[in-house]
Amino acid sequence: MRKRVFLDIVLFIGAFIAPPWLALLVALFGLFLFENFYEIFAVGLIVDGLYGTKTLVLFIPLLYTVFSGLLFVATAFLRKHLRFYS
Repeated sequence: MRKRVFLDIVLFIGAFIAPPWLALLVALFGLFLFENFYEIFAVGLIVDGLYGTKTLVLFIPLLYTVFSGLLFVATAFLRKHLRFYS
């Protein structure tokens, strides 16, 4: 539990002061480390709010949030199919 709280603090501070790709990389680490790491959606929204553009990027208005959701689904799929997570 302490690891998750520490990672959440690092993640949310990193979302404000680090580049967006670094915050999502830390969130990806959290996805593989913890089960049901829903904090990635909040980080995606924060990064979109801070660094997102007002125009559509690749016709997707919330690019980092959508990417966070795709990472969440992909790691959930990988957890089911990888041997060391069962």
